[in-house]
Amino acid sequence: MKEYSIVLMPEPGGAYTVLVPALEGCVTYAGNLTEALAMAEDAIECHLTSLRKHGKQLPADVEVVPVQLGGRTEAFVRRVAVKEPAIAALKRLGFEEDTQSGSHLTLYNPKTDRHVTVPRHGGTMPIGTLHHIIKQAGVAREDLMKVLR
Repeated sequence: MKEYSIVLMPEPGGAYTVLVPALEGCVTYAGNLTEALAMAEDAIECHLTSLRKHGKQLPADVEVVPVQLGGRTEAFVRRVAVKEPAIAALKRLGFEEDTQSGSHLTLYNPKTDRHVTVPRHGGTMPIGTLHHIIKQAGVAREDLMKVLR
């Protein structure tokens, strides 16, 4: 899992704008704080996938989080973990997105005829869940480690 700092900026009506300082151009928003955290993870996953697709190196998180309040009186900084490396790793190992329902994504590998469903609930995926996903996918730990680097 990769972690990135985010800046949550309150908006009128309880909404939040979310900025990811380490990922230039990665911005999202949501109607409340809980949704904003989930949307931040989705936006980061999407941004990292695009960087990988175009052969770019994934940037490290920032050491210092710049915050420009503008006319606001407050902003919050938080670090979030994203599951993108697990999903992206499975894709690099031959899995393709097959279906999505709610907060779950099913990947399919046409060469091995295996299906694996990955939760995308937001928050940090427990390590035990990740181990079971990898086991169900039939992926050797060594192969996984090669594509995660």
